[in-house]
Amino acid sequence: MATKGFIGELPTGNEIFGNVFVKNIINKGMITIFVLSVLILFFGSCSADVVVSPLDINQTNHYPGDVVQFSFKVDVTKTSGLCAWGSCALDNLSLNISNGQSMNCNLPTQTGKYSNYSCGEQNISVTMTERGCENIINYVWVCEPINFGYDTDCEYEVYWSVCSNVYYYYTIFWQIPCNWSDGTHTIKVDARSDDETNTSETTFNILFLNCSIDDDNDNDGYHASCCGGNDCNDINNRIHPGAIEICDNIDNNCNGIIDEGCDDDNDGYCDVSMTTVETPTICPRGRYDCDDNNNAVYPGAIELCLDGIDNNCNGMIDEGCFKNSCNSLLPVVMSTNKINYNVGEVVTFKIHSWTPDIPPYIITDAYLDIFKENNLTCKLPIISESFPIPKTTQTYINYGNCNLDITLTAQSWSGVGRTEYNYIINWTIPLNWKSSTYYARARLFLNTILGCDATYFFIGNDSDDDGIPNSIDNCPRFYNPDQADADKDNIGDQCDNCPSTSNFNQSDFDMDTIGDACDPDDDNDGVNDGIDNCDYVPNPGTGRFRQRWNW
Repeated sequence: MATKGFIGELPTGNEIFGNVFVKNIINKGMITIFVLSVLILFFGSCSADVVVSPLDINQTNHYPGDVVQFSFKVDVTKTSGLCAWGSCALDNLSLNISNGQSMNCNLPTQTGKYSNYSCGEQNISVTMTERGCENIINYVWVCEPINFGYDTDCEYEVYWSVCSNVYYYYTIFWQIPCNWSDGTHTIKVDARSDDETNTSETTFNILFLNCSIDDDNDNDGYHASCCGGNDCNDINNRIHPGAIEICDNIDNNCNGIIDEGCDDDNDGYCDVSMTTVETPTICPRGRYDCDDNNNAVYPGAIELCLDGIDNNCNGMIDEGCFKNSCNSLLPVVMSTNKINYNVGEVVTFKIHSWTPDIPPYIITDAYLDIFKENNLTCKLPIISESFPIPKTTQTYINYGNCNLDITLTAQSWSGVGRTEYNYIINWTIPLNWKSSTYYARARLFLNTILGCDATYFFIGNDSDDDGIPNSIDNCPRFYNPDQADADKDNIGDQCDNCPSTSNFNQSDFDMDTIGDACDPDDDNDGVNDGIDNCDYVPNPGTGRFRQRWNW
């Protein structure tokens, strides 16, 4: 058997590399050196391209004392070679601002927020985020001669984890010193990765500042900082002390902090309650974080079941969980008499279910859960009679730990082992409950078989606290002061299960949170509707009818 070093595949019987050579190499260390030598010869040395994007500066003209903001991206891409251990890394990044006066420094190359970063004799603010880095694992097949060189023992022994590209995003804030002269100045950024370099530059103008006549050039009532005032940008009248901070890569309120409150939990998503302009550096992953104090909650997060939290910020709690954790053998349908309530009002829940033809044919346990800002788990009564149950109606006042008024009707069907149940439950909302969107879940058990369904309702005139009353809010479950509704179906985009196509009824047959109007596979059987011979009955690959409860 022959010995050969290579990456990513096993040797075939035709890959004979010279038995005579193998016989003379007994030492495993020498073989490894030989393999690495072949790899270097075959793949060449590491090389990578580095490209600095054009510098994006917030405005061209500034006065001394203004805060200059500029941002850019550095793209490091592996082009050839192994580039093992630290490939695609940004090795050095330098900043130079010059013309008359100058400022020079090396910028940080590690992800982080640097609020008082020393650059020459001045302090700047630097925010750097890193994205990309596609890992490619290449394996090295190492063979050791045995039986005096007439055979070999081969195994995977060495591997490299190689990055194909990495993107570095920088946003820099720098306050122009009061003693810098007017005129055109150049900002230059030089990047280096391995032996490759790239440069990007832009210019801006420092205007002459005469404090006797133009100490408030933007007429916002705040004086330029170099004229004894505290306006950090005397050209933009929307930037001044006390201004509302928005997520836009700018220190709008001149407190020395950029975009505070935009991403308090550091998950890369901007707080949904904050105004966000495009994609600021602090929120590279987007906006609409519905809980900016919990970094496990953000758009696109995995929805965790039965935790009472909207983990993925789509306006729904535990969606899909009822389908996945509840058995369709025991169907449950739940509803409320209306959707908007105030504290002190009575919510009427209706629960309908029927047991399958499985012993003992009757419900053995039942619960009502109400949760969000406040939480309740209420045990419900069951009919204690044995099967079959004649038509029976029982009434309960102030039942159990939740003080529910309940009417329960049950009746077994003649000729089959099945019992139908109807609950009508009245519950008074406590006066101390907070305004919010609440979720109610019915859980019924047939021994270990769990059937369940859920619904939601609103407490308060403005349950999502976006300043728009529930009665006219197109998405009362979710903060959306802009009332965006791209498809004009009167369902706000953040609540709409198909925001690109009008579907006011929000039909979602397979309950996968994608509305039927947008869903290419309405029954979620893996066969798209265009070729599915039965769009609304799951029949993957067979076309045969498979029983499904419709309720």
